[in-house]
Amino acid sequence: MRLPIRQLVIVACLFIGIIRTESGRLLENDCGTTSSNGYRARIDGGRDAGMESNPWMVRVMISGKAVCGGSLITARFVLTAEHCISPMYMNVRLGEYDTRHPIFDCDDFVCTPRAYNVDVDRKIVHSNPGYDIGLLRMQRSVIFSNYVRPICLILGKTLGGNPLSILRFNFTGWGTNSDGEEQDRLQTATLQQLPQWSCERPGRPLDISYICAGSYISDSCKGDSGGPLSAIRTFEGQGRVFQFGVASQGLRLCSGLGIYTNVTHFTDWILDVIQNHSDDFE
Repeated sequence: MRLPIRQLVIVACLFIGIIRTESGRLLENDCGTTSSNGYRARIDGGRDAGMESNPWMVRVMISGKAVCGGSLITARFVLTAEHCISPMYMNVRLGEYDTRHPIFDCDDFVCTPRAYNVDVDRKIVHSNPGYDIGLLRMQRSVIFSNYVRPICLILGKTLGGNPLSILRFNFTGWGTNSDGEEQDRLQTATLQQLPQWSCERPGRPLDISYICAGSYISDSCKGDSGGPLSAIRTFEGQGRVFQFGVASQGLRLCSGLGIYTNVTHFTDWILDVIQNHSDDFE
């Protein structure tokens, strides 16, 4: 996450997304909620997220090394970018917040770490190699808690699922900042949606399968690939966090613009993958 390089005036009235009261169907009923009020609207250049404000955040590991971010979308599946998926041994780490100082839960003098790893037993990417989206199936289902919980995905068209209507998104990750410094604690930043032409490169136009977003003081950087671009929506009277994008491509110097795979464009594909790979579930 890119840290601010100069002081800017912060407008406190800015908000994340457009909150609407609409109905729809969720992929997971117990999604998009936290035990913390840390998920709140703000503009920054990559500040510490609340400890339990993003329980869907996942670290994607290849051969034991964290290379990307991801998001928990069901008890068994993690959503990430296609370019984060490797034929080598992969696992995912859930419940992480501070990579240098692990957090423990203690009961009757027995302490266990909150963060834990789960092996990946299946890797699925889109049949079209031009789409930067993929799913990782974990070897076992995980139990939801205050620090491990799925983010919401919009099913159907009834929940304001058009990301073009959203002015600002939230992004979280552990990626390096613009100075190449690794971040120990989970970082959060608010990004503004921008016209697609802002992110286009010569000979590489963007279609509706991608979202362009960025900020003058923050952006996703190296190591943030695969992480969720999100916004708050009201579902049945309760504010929940919905995922709209997956971090795909940023500019080499983290200069404020990023390209995100439009998750709402791939909802049917995601559902098909989950249904077709639901064999030998626990």
